[in-house]
Amino acid sequence: MLAGGDPSAYFITPGLSAWLLRKLRFTEDEFVELVRTSDDERQIAEIVTARASSGRIEHLNDFMETFKVAEVSQDHHFEELYGKCEPEELVIDVIARDDAKMFG
Repeated sequence: MLAGGDPSAYFITPGLSAWLLRKLRFTEDEFVELVRTSDDERQIAEIVTARASSGRIEHLNDFMETFKVAEVSQDHHFEELYGKCEPEELVIDVIARDDAKMFG
């Protein structure tokens, strides 16, 4: 998303990344700009943490640790994006596996 970068098939909007950014009170453009202007991941984490309450972050972490494929709305075309998945599989595991395949 940044100059010189190649997102390949990755996208923020629409999808889980966009949903998460909304929950953290960022627009896609704001977050990309934050990444562009930050020195490192630690600085990004500090800014995100300052903008979103610790309770909200804890809630989102808890949600992502239990969110299963079976709970994804058909409107999101999850299997079109990620292939056949087991209903009890965690969404975050499916996405991590896909990221590893796409980006090594």
